[in-house]
Amino acid sequence: MKKGYPIVLALFLFCFSTACKKESFHFENELEKSEKVWLTFKEASGNSYSYLVTNLTWTGTETETLITIENGVATARSYVERQRQTPPDPPVTIQEWTEDTTSLYSHRLGPLPLTLDEVYAVAKNEFLKNRLHVKFSFRADNNGMISSAGYVPDNCMDDCFTGIRISSIERL
Repeated sequence: MKKGYPIVLALFLFCFSTACKKESFHFENELEKSEKVWLTFKEASGNSYSYLVTNLTWTGTETETLITIENGVATARSYVERQRQTPPDPPVTIQEWTEDTTSLYSHRLGPLPLTLDEVYAVAKNEFLKNRLHVKFSFRADNNGMISSAGYVPDNCMDDCFTGIRISSIERL
């Protein structure tokens, strides 16, 4: 029986160390799994796709930004900002614009036209990095690809999400 102690001890220490292993960032396993799905989609789409970033504030302002990537390069960005009205009235468009390759980055509003490779990197290195006094979230509702990554400071009441929300990802 004494010969079995080192094996049992080694097994216990291995299980304990892997169970207590800290993630280098929040939702590390989920993000890595989603990133694998993304890489498969990237290859199948020829790295040409569009994705829609959305935001809604507690005051009823909603924004949508459509970012187009062709062969791994941002080629277009379209933005629309609306104010929700009391139903049944439809939302009112406040402003709307479109940029192409010659005018990318010419507007200050809206998310930057990042590739999804860059979005995953920002999620990993900024939105989900370890920090105190915040609640983290990550979702992969776009057929396994990223749909939300970010955090909200503890005790924050309104519009405190720092991160990204992607409502759809489509191949071109």
